[in-house]
Parts: sequence; structure tokens; C-alpha cells
Amino acid sequence: MAYQNVGTPRFYVNVLEWLESVGATGFLPEDTPSHHFKTLPVLMEDIPALIAAYPIPLGSFTNKSFVAILGHTLGTSGDYFQVVSGGLDVPWNGVEEVVNSSGGDASYDGFSINLFSNAESIIAADWAIALSVVNQSIANIGSAILGTYYDMPNAPNLSLTMSREYGGTKEFTTYNGGTMSNAMWNSPPKWGDAGAWELYESLGLVDTDMVRSGRRTWDLKFSYMDDSDLWGSNQVMGSKAYTTTGYESDDMDANDNFEFNILTDNNFFSQVWHKTLGGTLPFIFQPDSSNNNPDQFAICKFKDNSLKADQSAHNIYDISLSIEEVW
Repeated sequence: MAYQNVGTPRFYVNVLEWLESVGATGFLPEDTPSHHFKTLPVLMEDIPALIAAYPIPLGSFTNKSFVAILGHTLGTSGDYFQVVSGGLDVPWNGVEEVVNSSGGDASYDGFSINLFSNAESIIAADWAIALSVVNQSIANIGSAILGTYYDMPNAPNLSLTMSREYGGTKEFTTYNGGTMSNAMWNSPPKWGDAGAWELYESLGLVDTDMVRSGRRTWDLKFSYMDDSDLWGSNQVMGSKAYTTTGYESDDMDANDNFEFNILTDNNFFSQVWHKTLGGTLPFIFQPDSSNNNPDQFAICKFKDNSLKADQSAHNIYDISLSIEEVW
């Protein structure tokens, strides 16, 4: 599905930002400002080689994990990044490139995203996972993100609404009858010297002033969503179960306790709504997970606590939500 059509959406959630927001401590390196672990890249600057958390609480990651570097100059600096666990490099074989990263090497400045599916196998109780940038020269970086992603089980209904807002422009009429406009904002701020979500080899190839304008919003509805995809089997941290009837066999272990908890189960509430505090924290939204072009990504929040779930049949729900681009 091409152009700006919405396919099967994907949500990239920043686990580091969520952990800090709920009061988890001791996992951010003291010599790196915490804003470099936020989803929004507010300041592009050179930062120490170790730019992620150590140690991260066990269970925060699943086999649907990702790493993203936003607002970087890794392409021209020659630096590269890698995921490490317990002091060991995580092998890049089997790691999927989404945008601008082959084995941690970025061909372009701007941003990079990778998926990796071995997070559970490399994390043990006495291990930690971290993100390391190998400094060969000086690379500026805005945000270093480690997190989990969730793919909706199906595409939204055809009645979806997608719009671009220009609410920062106010028009008024002068005393002599002329019309004037006052633009408070018209586009996302730049990530360093270039626009947000741009890829470039040198600034001479990108007009840094003629960037995309407007704020993107999506109003989405999903019908016939199974309760296991929406809520999951277990919404607490523990695994003890007293009632097993009505659950799928994959939800229970050999001792008839829960196989997953609220952090590890792959469902919308656990991986998206819970880890963004109901949409309070920003996330990366990709409206069509099969389209990895740079214009398909946005940093967003859920508008006005907009998630609404209506049960339409036994164990089946219809949900609706509004998503708004933020900066």
C-alpha cells in the first residue's frame, strides 16, 4: 500500500522513557542527560559512547523490540551503533533494517530504526541491555530509543479520518479592512540542521527551510478485535493463576500459571496503552507497517484519552482512537 494510505499500523513505544516516568531508577548513566532517552529529540549534540540504560529491569523487553536513533549525523561522521547485553555485543544477524541502518551503520544522516527479535534470549536476571555508539569522530544525536513495538492485528475500518492541521495560523482583519495572518507554527521543528524525518548525505542535498508543514492526525476504528489482542490474558506483573478456564492454551504454562504478564504479553493494552500511560507519553507511529519510507513516521500521542472499546460480540471488541502528531 503506497502513498499516504493507512495499512496495518505499527506503534513504537519508548521503554526507557516509560521506565523513568513510573519511577524506575538506576538505569540511566549519570554522565548522559536524560533528555537523550526521550522520544522527542529536543537537542542534537555529541554524547558519550554509552548512550542507553544499564541495567534495565528484567521483562521490560519482548521479542518485538526495536532501537531508534533520531536526529543523528552518523552517516557523515562514520560512527555506528550497536546493542549490547551483559557487556556482549548482540549479533546483528537476524536484525531487521527498517530505515537507514545495516548492521548499525547509517548511510545517511537523519534517523535510523532497527527491529531485533532476540531480546528475550539475551536478557537474563543478572544481565542488562544497553545501546552503544562507537565514536570514530563526532556524531550528533538527538534521541537514543530502546523499546517495544506492536502491530495491530488488522487494518482499520474504511471510515478512518486522516487530516493535516494548521491550527497555529491565526487570521485577523485590520482596521482598514486588510487580512493578515500570524503563524505561531506551521511545521515540526528541525532535528539539528534538517527537517524531522529527513534522510540526507549532506545538507546541500536537502533544502533545510522547505520542510513538510502541518500537523498530521488520524482518527481510527478497528472492528472485530479479539480480546486476547486487545487486553491480553494477564494484566498484573505476577504469574499465579487460580482460574484457567476460558484462556487459550498458549496463555498458560505447564503448571497452569500465566505464561505472560502485563509487560511481556503481545497485546495492544500491554504494549501500547500501558507503556504510554494512556497516551501521556509520546510514541513513534507508522500508519502502514509495510511502508518504510521516511514520510511514513510521526511522533504522536493519543488525543484526549480517546481510546474507546465497545464489546460487539462474545470476546470481540470494536475500538476507536485518535492520534495526533506532537513536537
